Amino acid sequence: MDHTTAQELVIEHLDLYHRSMLDIDTLRTVQAVLAMCVFALVFFGTYRATRAPYAFWWAGVLVVSSASSAMYLLNTTPAQPVTDAIGQGLGPVAGACAWAASRSLRSKPTAWWQLYPAGVAVFAFALMDRRDDGTLPGTPALLTAMVVMFTLTARELWKYSQNPHVSRDREIVPGARVGVVVMALASALIAVFYAVRLGVFAVLGPTSHFYLTWTGPVTTTLFILILLVVVTHTVGALSQLESSHEWRRRATYDDLTGLLGRNAFMERASALLAQRHAEGVSPTLVIADFDRFKEINDERGHAAGDRALEAFGDACHRLLTREDLACRLGGDEFALVLAGADVEEAEALTSTLSTLFVALMGTDVPCPTVSFGIAPAERSASLSESLRYADDALYQAKRAGGNRSVIFARVTR
Repeated sequence: MDHTTAQELVIEHLDLYHRSMLDIDTLRTVQAVLAMCVFALVFFGTYRATRAPYAFWWAGVLVVSSASSAMYLLNTTPAQPVTDAIGQGLGPVAGACAWAASRSLRSKPTAWWQLYPAGVAVFAFALMDRRDDGTLPGTPALLTAMVVMFTLTARELWKYSQNPHVSRDREIVPGARVGVVVMALASALIAVFYAVRLGVFAVLGPTSHFYLTWTGPVTTTLFILILLVVVTHTVGALSQLESSHEWRRRATYDDLTGLLGRNAFMERASALLAQRHAEGVSPTLVIADFDRFKEINDERGHAAGDRALEAFGDACHRLLTREDLACRLGGDEFALVLAGADVEEAEALTSTLSTLFVALMGTDVPCPTVSFGIAPAERSASLSESLRYADDALYQAKRAGGNRSVIFARVTR
């Protein structure tokens, strides 16, 4: 098919659309205006109220997609080759923002630079692409990038929907569970739609009747308009869900070390001791405290102290098993429950923990030594009593000069 025939076929189909429905430029204008209206609802109505990253990233999707549509409206100007390439490149950036939004629900951060590689590649391809079939340059690259981005988005959302906090939590925000599933299915449907577009484009060609009628620009724009309606109905509930999970996380974990907070530790430790005692096993409790920590804060500043706390938390994360518990009780005091260790094994573990702590601190900042008090969590003693025994052992370690471990059973002999 020569260039003239291809253009005539495209014009013929566009004329058909003009007679039967809104033309593509009108649809793109409607899409851009609707996207900005939804942006106002999402950003000012949801994000500013919840500060949820999910709402922030979806606001980004709406702004970028509006900018992409605006670029296509300039296709009758002398700048058309550049504006078309920009419009094509912004599509994958919007998809990347949707991917970042889905990652935020799982508390996975996304760096700004991760948004741009696909868009830059499509933009460059569109600038170099010189098509003679009347379609936008860089279309194959755009379709491929959109398939990838929305497949990744659907994957993240589906994984999140399987999270026990989402699938079984009775206190979940009303409508949020359905919203997660709907957004996962919508993202998967978008990925499939772009995959079909890519397949039809490659096999039948962009001037085929099937491509222009069922997978062309008009159909795509209508598809996006439907997605905007879905976003409007789900982003509020999902942002509230994300915020509630963040508050729960802060109530459960210490922000600086990532270890459990006191209240969450006491609750989980009580349950763990009951379980292990029922199995005929006595776990071991350990209380750790830095030696002369105040001197480091006074001499090197609180940043050095925070670094020590973070390093000790990191050492606990690396060394303890999934069954063990670790908690920052407050200040520079920590508590551990070693689910499967006796007091001698716990004593050996504290030595390894101290060595790893020193290695993680490095040499540019003074590293405090650590004293440990160790006590068996016996069936006859409550959690509070066992912690008190470990604290008594810690006191003996401090009195002996610190930088050592003391077992409560040895103290009482």
